[in-house]
Amino acid sequence: MKRIALVVSISILSSTSFGQTDKEKDSLVSEICKTVKKTKKMSDSAIIVFVYQKHLTPFLSNYPSDKREGISDAIYFRLQRNCWEFKDIINRRYSPKGDWQEVAEKPKTKLGKKACIHFLDYKKYQYIEASGDTVNLSIENGFWIDKFKDGSYSKLKFNWVTDCEFDIEFIESNNVTRKGYSKPGDKYRYQILEKAEHYYLISVEISGTNRYMTFKMYY
Repeated sequence: MKRIALVVSISILSSTSFGQTDKEKDSLVSEICKTVKKTKKMSDSAIIVFVYQKHLTPFLSNYPSDKREGISDAIYFRLQRNCWEFKDIINRRYSPKGDWQEVAEKPKTKLGKKACIHFLDYKKYQYIEASGDTVNLSIENGFWIDKFKDGSYSKLKFNWVTDCEFDIEFIESNNVTRKGYSKPGDKYRYQILEKAEHYYLISVEISGTNRYMTFKMYY
């Protein structure tokens, strides 16, 4: 019930972005995030209601109801990418599953150049999303391709940056979460930290955020 209430609230929030460009949608997300930051002393539910009242009531009648659900998904996931304060609210309500952990600062790799190069010896990986679902990943011919349990996919460009770091750049996706979360050109910085018997420990940063998560990629 709590999740339904939150999604309904975000559906109302996101309706203001219908028909607008990605830049305008990101501007909306930025304004919502500013309000979230200013209302930290309120409860999570109260923050959502306040944001709705402050930003969106005047705009609701401008957009058809049959378009709101799709826009809701896009804004909901984009907020989690671009607004860490909002993401923290989501994490408090729905604890991430799998082996994802946030770390206070950029981790240091324990591997050298030679060991990191062998990362691409494995073309197929699996990792566990924060939802608990397993994603099948292939890294071949300069592309990083995620395949999800519902049959959808995401395609990103793979580029080495340093001996043990690489960027993936979003190209396209037909997955509801990923196409809302990212837009073409968005980059994510990965670092190979350790190698264990059946997995690599990886850190990831959304470019420019200075916040880091670690997770495991199983081979």
